[in-house]
Amino acid sequence: MESATLLLLACLASAPPARGVSHLVIAPQSPVLEIGTNFMATCMIFNTSEVTADDLDWKLSETIIPKEQYTKINSSALNVTIRITTENSEWLFCLCKEKPGYVSLNKGKFIHGISLKKGYHPGKPENLSCIAHQDKTVISKIIMCKWDPVGRQTTDVPTTYTLNVKVIPGEFKNESTSENSTQVALEIFPDHLNMEIWVEAHNILGRIESEHLKEDAGWFVKTNPPSNVIIISEESFPTSLLINWTHPIAEPYLKLIYKIRFCPQGSQSWTDVPPADTAKDIQSFRLQNLQPDTVYVVQVSCKNARDRHGYWSDWSTNATKRTPEDKPSSKPELWTFVSDGGNINEQRVQIICKDPVFANGKINRFEMKIQDLEDKGKNGSWKWESIPVNSSSSQHILKEIPLADKKSIKVYVSAFNSAGQSPEAVLVIPAKELAPVEELKVWPHEGQLQLGWKPPKGRPVSEYVVEWVSGDQRDWQRENRNTRHTFIKGNLFHFVSFVNICPAWGAVCGQLGCT
Repeated sequence: MESATLLLLACLASAPPARGVSHLVIAPQSPVLEIGTNFMATCMIFNTSEVTADDLDWKLSETIIPKEQYTKINSSALNVTIRITTENSEWLFCLCKEKPGYVSLNKGKFIHGISLKKGYHPGKPENLSCIAHQDKTVISKIIMCKWDPVGRQTTDVPTTYTLNVKVIPGEFKNESTSENSTQVALEIFPDHLNMEIWVEAHNILGRIESEHLKEDAGWFVKTNPPSNVIIISEESFPTSLLINWTHPIAEPYLKLIYKIRFCPQGSQSWTDVPPADTAKDIQSFRLQNLQPDTVYVVQVSCKNARDRHGYWSDWSTNATKRTPEDKPSSKPELWTFVSDGGNINEQRVQIICKDPVFANGKINRFEMKIQDLEDKGKNGSWKWESIPVNSSSSQHILKEIPLADKKSIKVYVSAFNSAGQSPEAVLVIPAKELAPVEELKVWPHEGQLQLGWKPPKGRPVSEYVVEWVSGDQRDWQRENRNTRHTFIKGNLFHFVSFVNICPAWGAVCGQLGCT
């Protein structure tokens, strides 16, 4: 270091300052410094014997630097070593201490300063990714890349990024930017050739390259989504839909694989077809195990079949279709509402039902038969009665009949749609009112109406029915015989008049008014 300093002194001495300039000169003149490193500067005295190195001080901006950081080279040269810790530019001055006479009269000739520009060595860019989109019927020649910059940079020492794209064998292109993304335009997209892509970060303090992406050109391709997605509904397959689509790009460019997802219309929960079923070069697929009479939304996506990590296309636009109707696969929900009759020892029973949960189509009629369990003769059963459905409500009043005390009946009901008949629902209305549930409690919790009870004493229970009145609407739900706690699953208004929990067929066994 000392020999280098002496050489610098000799060079500067061979070209002394012109008249009127400073007797002090700092070397180096315009340094760019890496933050976190030490910097050494040398102040040299020229063309005067008025001062020596012992008369000099160093100052960083407005602060005198401690003398422990000085190193005297000889009588006319003084070093200083400082640690570069801040990002802002600063001035480093060499100046003479106060001294009478010539020095005092010529202060401007006994001070010299340099600007310290500071920055960081560039960091290695990470997560480089590049993509080439489909352009009409071919792959675009534009390669778009982005990356994550690493490290910091300053205004004085900005980092430039150069994207390099090399076709093997073939052309080489690059593009520079100060951002974390850019693009390169090739002459033509290199189908079925290899490409090598990397980004270099560089500034005045150094340069460093990212990891190189060296892949088949198809690895970088993102095609358009499949087009002309058509769904075919077939009456003989009520739980199935056939999907057809068109390849977005010709096979000589790329061989594609596909993925499919679907959901009922209005749902946000998609179901994915298992990849093993669609990861092949196909243009049709049959969805199975669907719900009859349901509108489904279907989307299809594709990608290069050769590259496991390639880009999937965007999803195709929504294609929708309704599955055909099928006969109801569950029975109607059957219940009764009981009120006082017009005569003593008589009740009026209103037989009502809801559509089957799995109606699989529009219910257009019910068929009902009532059997008198007290009549052991041949006339104990009424004839089947067909009851058309004339409203869109899911709750239907089938019949209202008078029922004498101590008389029990059994009601049979089936639901029909255009495809056929549901399983039969059966409800027994016993002659004797069943024992009530005990300790019925109802309370609101997190926006729901919770219920709790204890079973009735004296006989086993086959099931429970929870019945409630909400506004001017009555509703009910069934619960398993082991249930002791539930919540009302139907729609509720702000005020609920009564809640009943009934074992078996459900006379008003437990009753509680609430709000």
